[in-house]
Amino acid sequence: HFLRLPPFRFAQFGLYVVMISTMVVTLVKVIAVVALLVFSYGVTFLLLFRNKTEFRDLGVAVLRSFTMTLGDFEYTSILPAPDQNVSHGSDENALVFFNGPAYFMFICFALSMIIIVSNLLIGLAVGDIGEVQKGAVIERLSMQVG
Repeated sequence: HFLRLPPFRFAQFGLYVVMISTMVVTLVKVIAVVALLVFSYGVTFLLLFRNKTEFRDLGVAVLRSFTMTLGDFEYTSILPAPDQNVSHGSDENALVFFNGPAYFMFICFALSMIIIVSNLLIGLAVGDIGEVQKGAVIERLSMQVG
C-alpha cells in the first residue's frame, strides 16, 4: 500500500491523503457511467455536427464532449442561428444539417452532463467527507504506528 511509505506518514498530511484516496475510489466507481455518457454524446454530436471541425472524427468528438462536460463549451461556435439552414450562409463549416435535433441534443447534454453529473460528483464528494474524516483519523494513526 503506497500510502504507508515514509513521505505519506507525516501526521499533518495523513488525513488529507486518506481523504483523497477515498475520493479516488468513489470517482472510479462512478467514472464508468460518466464515460459511457460522454462517449454517447460524442457519437451523437459527431453525427449531428459532422461538418464542424470540433467534431471531425470520433476521437475528437468524444474529447470535445468531455471538455464540454467540464464546462468548456462555446455555444455560438457549435450551434447555428435558429434561422440558419443548409440553403443559407456561405461558410460550409457553419452549417448544421439538423437544427431541431441539434438544439434538442445540446439542451439534453447541458442538462444531463453539466448540471446533473457535475452535481452528482460534488454530492458524492461532500457525502464522503464526513465519513472519511471519521475513518481517516484512525487510518492516520495506524499509518504512524505501522
